[in-house]
Amino acid sequence: MEKQSKVIFLDIDGPMIPVRAQLIQQSAGAARTFDPVAVSLLLDIISKSGAKLVISSTIGVHGYEHCCDMLDRNGISPSNLHQDWITPRKMSSYRIHEIVWWLDKHPEITHYVAIDDEQLDIDWVKFAVQCDAYEGFSFRNYLECAVMLDAVDVEQQDEHRRLIGYLKRREVWRTTRDDRERQRLYSISDELFPLKDQND
Repeated sequence: MEKQSKVIFLDIDGPMIPVRAQLIQQSAGAARTFDPVAVSLLLDIISKSGAKLVISSTIGVHGYEHCCDMLDRNGISPSNLHQDWITPRKMSSYRIHEIVWWLDKHPEITHYVAIDDEQLDIDWVKFAVQCDAYEGFSFRNYLECAVMLDAVDVEQQDEHRRLIGYLKRREVWRTTRDDRERQRLYSISDELFPLKDQND
């Protein structure tokens, strides 16, 4: 069997089931389901990169069959799971440790990305995208994953980086509708997200 070289460490609550979806599901009494936009974006990344999923979530404690059923019910085939499908856990471990331990067991991995709503320390987990827990896995997160997993060609990576920079600025710009403040916000966003960072 050919060894897998790319993986996605996937958190569930936050990225795939954002708070907005949880609130609707609770009020409707519905079973917990993934955000359909997050699912579509994730499936596209899997298709383009060939990456396998590794569950990096407390949901994993319910076991392999439960996780397979949960993925399948939400339109994600369990065949997308890596053979070593979950990060290891210890009583006192943090997610960053669990991801590093998993990677240490798999030196064949050339590309990875962790999708999480927690901020993962870059000294431990270099390739991670942080989702907004209320909004879930976003279009910007999708673009970031595509670059980190080398899922698009060089020209597209440059375009993705430019668009990522623009979307970061948009997050600052949309904090006000006051035209008098707009130019000041443009300046602040340029300081926060300088153009040179887009090529890092």
